[in-house]
Amino acid sequence: NDYLSGVARRWPHRFGAFATLPLVDPDAARAELDRAFDDLGMDGVLLPSGVGPDLIGAERFDSTLAAMNDRGAVIHLHPTKSHIGIPNLSPAVVDFPVETTRAIGSLLASGALERYENLTWVIAHGGGCFPYIAGRVARSDGAEPFTTTAPQGTLAYLRRMYFDVAVTCHPNAFPSLRTVTDIDHIVFGTDYPAFSQQDVDEAMAFLANESGFTEDELDAIASKNIKPLFPRLTADMAAAG
Repeated sequence: NDYLSGVARRWPHRFGAFATLPLVDPDAARAELDRAFDDLGMDGVLLPSGVGPDLIGAERFDSTLAAMNDRGAVIHLHPTKSHIGIPNLSPAVVDFPVETTRAIGSLLASGALERYENLTWVIAHGGGCFPYIAGRVARSDGAEPFTTTAPQGTLAYLRRMYFDVAVTCHPNAFPSLRTVTDIDHIVFGTDYPAFSQQDVDEAMAFLANESGFTEDELDAIASKNIKPLFPRLTADMAAAG
């Protein structure tokens, strides 16, 4: 956090910074949240899909989510390595999108999305597999636990989320994503340097030529959609010209 906030302070018109919290210790996590926002001036929080066997919607993380909710924090939810895994297969291939999907499910089933409406969620990788199975999940809306934990309905909570397009730029991904969210909640992402410059170039070419987005929609995805979430960075960018 010290390093990343330092980068953002040195080049405030180029970079923002998400804080990482020690989630295994709720008291320490809340203390670091206070330091990250009040002392370091960070722009949001990076949360993993879970810690060990516990997904991010688990009760052990509730007090941390509550503290972030009090601040109206922007959260970037990114998958972490599954504690199960698949032999001979990189976790980035299947485990990561599945972990993201499970994390969103846990936030719905635990009631976290209902309780903490001041949080803004930016979900990595187009929401993993969740857009594809959203209709299946929504069939639970009229039964417990969803009648209690997610009374607004699955799709209503999804439409409040933002989704980045990192590692999502292929023809079978966007149709599902566009059924669960509006264009103004889709934002740019690359996963660089975890993915190579060639991967980024191919993704950019796909967005421009094969995604089906209009030029205005691509402009919105590139920067317009995300700017309202980060007023400090947006103001510094404008001041720099």
